[in-house]
Amino acid sequence: MKQTKYIYLTILFLIIVFVVSGAILTEKRHRQKMYTVEEKKILEAADKCKLEDVCLDSTVSLQFLYDHYYLVEQANPISKKNYNSNLVVDYTKKSIDWITN
Repeated sequence: MKQTKYIYLTILFLIIVFVVSGAILTEKRHRQKMYTVEEKKILEAADKCKLEDVCLDSTVSLQFLYDHYYLVEQANPISKKNYNSNLVVDYTKKSIDWITN
């Protein structure tokens, strides 16, 4: 009787561990995908600006994209706070410099 009780508790513990770890990994992947989508929006706006020969340098700030209507105010998908308009997009490397100038 005592042995079956321990077996059930062990099985229950393992199920809880797998469910919780799966939930944590799923949430982490979801947040990463949200950031990726947001980053792609910004990079597409910078590419469009470059293709139309409005952006002449290899980098452009978010404020420049906002001012020329290539992008509306972008917010962090998790915290819902607007990004700093001094962020720099480098479309030669296809990356965003998340550290402001």
